[in-house]
Amino acid sequence: MNSLVLASYNATFVARTKRMPAIGETIAAEEFRIEHGGKGSNQAIALQRLGCRTSIIASIGKDAFGDLALKKWKEEGLNTNNVKFSEKGTGMAFVFLFPDSSNAIVIARNANEEINSEMVDRALERSSFDVFLTVFEVNPEIAMYAIKKAASKGKTVLNPAPAVRLSPEELDGITAITPNESEFKVMSGYSPEDKVDMEALADKYLNHVEVVAVTLGENGSFIATKQKKKVVPAYMTKPIDVTGAGDAWNAAFAYMIGKGEDPFYAAEFANAAGAFLVSRKRERKDLVENLPYESEVYEIMNESRRG
Repeated sequence: MNSLVLASYNATFVARTKRMPAIGETIAAEEFRIEHGGKGSNQAIALQRLGCRTSIIASIGKDAFGDLALKKWKEEGLNTNNVKFSEKGTGMAFVFLFPDSSNAIVIARNANEEINSEMVDRALERSSFDVFLTVFEVNPEIAMYAIKKAASKGKTVLNPAPAVRLSPEELDGITAITPNESEFKVMSGYSPEDKVDMEALADKYLNHVEVVAVTLGENGSFIATKQKKKVVPAYMTKPIDVTGAGDAWNAAFAYMIGKGEDPFYAAEFANAAGAFLVSRKRERKDLVENLPYESEVYEIMNESRRG
């Protein structure tokens, strides 16, 4: 199976603190590290680890962080023929981790904004894929352009993160959308704090997409098709760090959708992938190094059944 990912890459600066500093306040981090990041890059690496031959469309800076990104992608076995080096500098992300395992993230797109329609056209012309996946850490207009064109060649999965307002009609022809609960509200014109009828909201989008998949964190995922709506429960695990859970989930879901699996089973598999990631079972701090291989996802699923 093959996948093509229109991806963001961010060199990620991670600080573990007791709390978020107030305006004008400086506090000391209990731990600091720099690691690979970017939703698209994480998802591409996760797809490759799950057993999917993955090509990546990306733009990185002509700097040390861009060199590290390219090296990592090649080590993981990704096809990097559609990677551009930009003068703008590699994308950056600043992640704050808190004692309750929650986080806050700020990103600077930088080179990620350099991906353009010509790059997309070139990649689509020379790529064969079963599933196309993209995020909104690149220019959302380019992401939408790409996924619409990709729809004629294979299944398509849009992870609309960070969220922007999107009418149902704008998503016409896409196989699946995979926002988290807050992102689903924002893309529908609500604020994250608003209470909404998830099923009614999904119905509006199901006139234009085949699957609405909303991740719910520890509550699992809400999956809706025209025939059925269901909350697929999460796998119970002790969370060590939830950063990147959505990336593990999206890659696993796209992998199963590309294989032609039922979206409700795809969500079970994706929930297990997310559980593996947040539990940091390999006891490594870097997010990317904890992305699961296919056998490890099935281990989570089988352990739950035995329990």
